[in-house]
Amino acid sequence: MPSIKPPWPGLALAFLAHAACAAPSGSISTIYEGALPADAKWLCTEDSPCAVTGVKEVWYGRYTNWRYRQLTGGFRCGNELFTDPIGGVKKDCFVRDTTESTLLPPRLAVLPVTIELNDLATVEAGRYSVDLVVGMQRIALKAPHFEGTLGSLGLATDPSMTQDYFQFNIVDSKPPTRQYSLFIAATQERCTSFRRMGDGSMAMSMGRFMDIYSIITEPATGFIPQRSEMQRLCTNDRGQLAFYLHSPSIDAFRIKVVSHGIAGKANDVFDLYIPTALNAVYTQ
Repeated sequence: MPSIKPPWPGLALAFLAHAACAAPSGSISTIYEGALPADAKWLCTEDSPCAVTGVKEVWYGRYTNWRYRQLTGGFRCGNELFTDPIGGVKKDCFVRDTTESTLLPPRLAVLPVTIELNDLATVEAGRYSVDLVVGMQRIALKAPHFEGTLGSLGLATDPSMTQDYFQFNIVDSKPPTRQYSLFIAATQERCTSFRRMGDGSMAMSMGRFMDIYSIITEPATGFIPQRSEMQRLCTNDRGQLAFYLHSPSIDAFRIKVVSHGIAGKANDVFDLYIPTALNAVYTQ
């Protein structure tokens, strides 16, 4: 299996950090029309810095027009964070305790994954290789089946990052060498998934949204990284996923992705397509 060095040192970290939204850790805001909950306490005024200890439910608005979300640490009370619930009036932020059932999913240092290469490993005598990114290291897969963990890219050390990123690469060694990097972002947004039981009933479980997209790089030709559209799926709080790779068609890799619910049971299956060619932009 050929050893491929990253096309540009620090490319993945710089690209992701630039695309990240600067916001404190928390859920997306929820619209609420009605009286402010009786146990909510005044925290700060609009456009002023605020802070909470632990995970709290913060409400923003006035009268019967509110948006609320779960937050932790410091933030600025205002429209940029919550979106304006009512225009033309001065608003305030209030805080109340959150319940255990609505706590944010935890940050992830590792992501449990299964990766099956299938026929990708036998195309043209090893034309394609797959490597895992664990922290700042790249580890080449030596077998067609992998079951283990990916390490976070380390962006969580930046307080503005609300997602933990993980990565593995498909490398096409046919000149010009091209790398297809698959990025998996573990969000802190809650989701609900359903699984059909043996008796025909549906079992519901809470989980987290995972965002998946790819980036193509082609260093020898000065190819500027091109990012695919993001796909979103719901999986358990561990972020557990399985990827089943196949040799590409004329225009895309087709990867079957399986998400998991509670107790690691397979939950949902969908097809992820990674284009083998995008609208290319080349340097002069």
